[in-house]
Amino acid sequence: STLATHDSKTCLLLRFILQDRLKEQTEMLTFFRRSSNILRQEIRPKMFSPMSTSMSYTERQKKLNRPVSPHVTQYAFPIVALSSITQRITGVMLTVGMSGIAGASLAGADVPGMVTVLGNVPLLSPLIKFSIAWPLSYHWLGALRHLVWDKMPEATLYNDQAAQSSYAMIAASILAGSAAALYSPPPKKNIDQE
Repeated sequence: STLATHDSKTCLLLRFILQDRLKEQTEMLTFFRRSSNILRQEIRPKMFSPMSTSMSYTERQKKLNRPVSPHVTQYAFPIVALSSITQRITGVMLTVGMSGIAGASLAGADVPGMVTVLGNVPLLSPLIKFSIAWPLSYHWLGALRHLVWDKMPEATLYNDQAAQSSYAMIAASILAGSAAALYSPPPKKNIDQE
């Protein structure tokens, strides 16, 4: 009789385990059937209706209750940021200009002749000199300022000093560019004239 109860308990336990596993496998098969149906479906992109062009971007964003950021020109940039941006712009200007002159020279153009011709045009000559001298002096002064900042950061890297150095850099570079634009070297004397 103990053997019979032991066997019936074992049979019940085995039956419970088998039913549980059968249930798990049935659920898994159902999942795979559904998955395979999803995978068999043809994937098509959703068609979007074209946006109405009657509203501007800002109006559409306001209608959707989304925040609208102002254009970058609406921000009041500090002078230090402006001088940093100008430092990069003058670097690009100098690189493009010098690369263009070097490329023209390598292509066989008479660069000294072009400089002489442009230098002899009375109204154009000061403009050309300023357009070269100003970015060169601004970029050089900016590099000098960064060298000072790197060597003495504890003494020079304060907001008010950075702003003052930015104003000084702008003024000095405009003065240097203007001086170069207004300066004309004396004409060379020919050896035959002496």
